[in-house]
Amino acid sequence: MDPEALLLFILTSQLQIQAVTCRTFTSLYIRSGQDVLLSCLNASPRDTTCSLVSWIYNMNLQKSSSVVKSGAVDGRSAQASRLNLDSRCSLVIMNVTAEDAGSYTCRQGRGDNRDEQVSLSVMTVSPSEPGGVGEVTLRCTLWRRHDLACRRGSLRWRGEAGT
Repeated sequence: MDPEALLLFILTSQLQIQAVTCRTFTSLYIRSGQDVLLSCLNASPRDTTCSLVSWIYNMNLQKSSSVVKSGAVDGRSAQASRLNLDSRCSLVIMNVTAEDAGSYTCRQGRGDNRDEQVSLSVMTVSPSEPGGVGEVTLRCTLWRRHDLACRRGSLRWRGEAGT
């Protein structure tokens, strides 16, 4: 493995998934290329086929699309080949890409009174062209739903020691 690839691997492996959960809203931060589980905490344990569950994807306030309807992945979705439901009706996204960033809503039944929302932010890391000897610059981008802003200083790099 060349030194740049090794350094990129070491640095990106140090990034950790973080989640912040409120009563009906969860925020997840993940690296591109990983698999992620979006929990549907409001799904009925009696609905073993997830037939009452739908998942709605929303990248911005103007456009939303259904990625799961009545427990079945919508084959017309751009993400369809990478989506699955687990036994608890949670949404599994395999090989996450920047295009997966956004808000996902798990809807139990027909009304929106039991919606569970998950905000997925995706971190991409890519190296620049080699600089001087032993010098590597990484370009890091955090993709998120367009109307969700990061507070200034809320995204920080931390080394192995956590500093």
